[in-house]
Amino acid sequence: RIMDVSGVFRLPDPMSFEGNVSENWKRFCKKFELYLVATCQGKKLKDELKIAQLLNLLGDDGLDVYNTFKFDEHEKGSFDCAFEKFEFYCCPQKNVVFERFKFYKIKQEEG
Repeated sequence: RIMDVSGVFRLPDPMSFEGNVSENWKRFCKKFELYLVATCQGKKLKDELKIAQLLNLLGDDGLDVYNTFKFDEHEKGSFDCAFEKFEFYCCPQKNVVFERFKFYKIKQEEG
């Protein structure tokens, strides 16, 4: 637990990479943001420390996912780049054409 003059702050639970990963990611991001604000660390932390905190709080599965990311030289150590890669991993863009195709192929039952 993190101590501060005003009390103890609860750490966000590790993110679940099962089920609805997109919703889990959105919920985790909000908790992570609140945690940084509550502990007065938001903009004050260097990127390397923010990445370390993010990976620590994401848990083992998050670290495994992070280790699959490829970073260009200018992206290494950038919190924003790491965060964007998680965002893309957890909330991939939908192929609208393919989604329409699937929708129109559905057969409606009578009755």
